[in-house]
Amino acid sequence: MTNVVFKKVSLLERPEMEDVLLSRQLAINNFTISCKMFVFKQLEEIVATGGMEVYGDSVLIRSVSVPIHLEGRGLGRKMMGELERLARDKKAKAIYAVTDRAESFLEHMGFEAIMPEKVPEYMRSNCNQFNGACPPTATIMRKWLIKPEPVIALFPEDESKQE
Repeated sequence: MTNVVFKKVSLLERPEMEDVLLSRQLAINNFTISCKMFVFKQLEEIVATGGMEVYGDSVLIRSVSVPIHLEGRGLGRKMMGELERLARDKKAKAIYAVTDRAESFLEHMGFEAIMPEKVPEYMRSNCNQFNGACPPTATIMRKWLIKPEPVIALFPEDESKQE
């Protein structure tokens, strides 16, 4: 696709963005003020949506979607690339996603499924996705942008065994 523009959603574009999300059966009523939504537009048509919420050094990716008639053209991957670039600009160490149908797409983008306790506590306690907005069967996924340093525990030998 040529002449595709990446931009933050304006108030005037919000209804069209919501139409795209609803056509993909994604919720539109759980966006918080901290969620920044973006679109790709070609001419006057929204051809992809995506959002992000920043939680310290972690970012939650939200509502990446492409209208059904535009599937398979790489627009979802392109949106994920832009959201990842924005997360890196914000010095995020990891990006997270909660999904009940896009696991294989996210794996292709470098994400891995994780247990809920691997999500930073601040994000878990303050984000709608972890507090009822997503079904409890949804998969939580993470992609490291900056790999954490391995933790090496050094244990002194048990002194009681030394004689």
